[in-house]
Amino acid sequence: MKHMNNRLLLVLLSLFSLQSMAVEPQPELANAVFPQVQLQPLVEKTYAEMSRRYTIFAEQFNYCQQKPKSESCQKSYEEVKQSYTAAKALYDTVEMTQLPQFMLLESPQGSLSSLNVSLVKLNYLDAELPAEEISDVALLPAVNKWLKAHDLPATEKLYLLQTLLIESDNLQQQALPPSLQD
Repeated sequence: MKHMNNRLLLVLLSLFSLQSMAVEPQPELANAVFPQVQLQPLVEKTYAEMSRRYTIFAEQFNYCQQKPKSESCQKSYEEVKQSYTAAKALYDTVEMTQLPQFMLLESPQGSLSSLNVSLVKLNYLDAELPAEEISDVALLPAVNKWLKAHDLPATEKLYLLQTLLIESDNLQQQALPPSLQD
């Protein structure tokens, strides 16, 4: 759950700081790094995960409205709410980073620790790198493996949108606790 809080914080900070970091749109480079044919299915999966988590949240909300004293309405309600909120923030940020002025933003250093964890959970890294070893250069080989597996071109730079898509993939792979599954 702590990792979920950190991810939510990272996504929200990314969302609010994007406006000040906008770069000059470069459509040719953006299309080369993020071909739309490969990008759109990944964005659609991010949306589908947010939608799935919203459905679970809405069902739990309705249940708790009907039976507010039920034991399953305390902790599990907060868990599904947090799960949905994190997925929504991630989707909203992915949507925003697809705008031309944000598409080629490089991934901030603050996102690398979470990316490190996601790459391990997705089996693109064998083990988490120690904090002092985490860098763009250290993570790029694993990121490029992920890009190749998703039919995206390899990169020499780590872009925020790539980081967010990897985080989304990791979120989709995470099983919700049994009490929260649909």
